[in-house]
Amino acid sequence: MPRHLPLATPRAVVSSSEGAAMPYRGPLDWLNFLLADVKGALGPYIGIYLLTEQHWNQAQIGFLATVAGIVGLIIHAPLGAFIDATHWKRTAVVAGVGVLTISALSIAIMPSFPVVLTAQTMMAVAGAVFGPAIAAITLGILGSHGLAYRMGRNAAFDHAAT
Repeated sequence: MPRHLPLATPRAVVSSSEGAAMPYRGPLDWLNFLLADVKGALGPYIGIYLLTEQHWNQAQIGFLATVAGIVGLIIHAPLGAFIDATHWKRTAVVAGVGVLTISALSIAIMPSFPVVLTAQTMMAVAGAVFGPAIAAITLGILGSHGLAYRMGRNAAFDHAAT
């Protein structure tokens, strides 16, 4: 029985040893599926909210998006190194979701320019945590055996949600 089963393989074909070796299949699938909306969908909604409900101009919204994007690019490598070094990878994911939640609520409660700029920047930082953390969790669960298959499955569930 091949160890790297295609996505469409019926569950009955998976041997008991394969099923026992992948007890985290469902939770990792759901984590990737649910985080896709959290990390990717907030930016456009915030931009439309600020434009239509708060009557901000497009230059202000573009500036916020640019600053958040640059911060996200700059912080990716240091956060990846932090995720590699820490033993609290699941805590990093939960903390990232918490930061996203607080940031989104702060924009809804007080949509002033400094608050939104800070919240957007924090959202970019929190969003940079998810990719390295999920990859590290996956590597920690599987080791190098089956990692390519599982990373592909992670990406499939991430893209299925968007």
